Amino acid sequence: MRFSGYLRPACGLAVLTMGILALAYERAQPKTDADACVIITKTPFEIKKSGHYCLGNSIVSSTGIVVAAADVVLDLKRFCLIGPVDPGQINYGVYVQPGSSRIAIRNGCIRGFFAGIRVLNEDDGPRRTSHISITKMTLQENTFRGGWIDADDVDFSENVVINTGGTTLYDNAYAIGFELTGDNCRVDHNMVAETHARDAGESVGIALSKSDADHCRVSHNLIYNRNPSVPYRSFGVWTDNASLVEANTVEKFSYAIVQVGSTGKRNKNIVVDEECRGQFYANDSRSSHDAFLSKEPVSRCPDAEEVIESLKSISRKAYFYRKAQSFQMKDDMKNATVHFLSAARLGSEEASRLARRNVDLGLISQAEFDAATRQAEGLAKTQD
Repeated sequence: MRFSGYLRPACGLAVLTMGILALAYERAQPKTDADACVIITKTPFEIKKSGHYCLGNSIVSSTGIVVAAADVVLDLKRFCLIGPVDPGQINYGVYVQPGSSRIAIRNGCIRGFFAGIRVLNEDDGPRRTSHISITKMTLQENTFRGGWIDADDVDFSENVVINTGGTTLYDNAYAIGFELTGDNCRVDHNMVAETHARDAGESVGIALSKSDADHCRVSHNLIYNRNPSVPYRSFGVWTDNASLVEANTVEKFSYAIVQVGSTGKRNKNIVVDEECRGQFYANDSRSSHDAFLSKEPVSRCPDAEEVIESLKSISRKAYFYRKAQSFQMKDDMKNATVHFLSAARLGSEEASRLARRNVDLGLISQAEFDAATRQAEGLAKTQD
């Protein structure tokens, strides 16, 4: 089965950016001597030497391709790696090991894995990963991340990332279309669509997660969901650094663009149907450089108090978790920890991790954590 086109979104503003998403699937590539490559016809397959590798056919398998060398071109030749779409499994379509720099992955599709493409770095060791190029790929129906990249000097361009989320391996697992932890990156001319988390998890279209990575650009992307995430939260673009977010179209998220800290830059984005416009994370003076459009009615903001309170009758665990997130957003870490611990008492492992993380990061003291533990016990009893 050859993949011979990109998926067109059922989105009113898609026409604004479809021109930038004319992927190379529609164009035959001329064959030259430079196209000679090692043909891959089945997986698992490990690339141990530098060189040019190609798919010879689409492959249906629960295992993928491991890149364990530097200076590698992996050209899928418009074929697909097709996984089982199993929400209870961890597997990767393409897995790039630490130290495997100067890697190019292009021209095909990866569907149905835990993460379509996973690139690892060794932050404190000698096996650094950098110069990763991912272009003209479709990453579809991956259950945790579409692209999950930990590397510097990354080019992620002209890709389609669609229908990400659904893993059952983690409680309240976040779903992210494309997540990058690294510096010096270009994320542009992509379409990221239908990113949806399970339970009380958050969904994010594009996330730049490294706080000191200030030299990235997120531009000319179309990022959208068809349906709102209420009562849970969603983010079109999340940056934790001073990167530039420019000329993107973002539709139907709780928060279109969130730039943590005061140094991030944004300009000329088009925001459609932002559920929390002007509230909480969206109360940002930088948004004055963007254009806002609404098609009534816009759904209620998931962070509105009445929305969170409505969860009491649906799931007490989800209610405590979302209440904790609300306090966390307001920098009230003591109350956030109390409510995370309350959710943890009801079985949320992620809530337990986040509560403990507040201590590890020095946001609360150990004594405050112990007090929060006692308060959570009492709070759980009053809610019974």
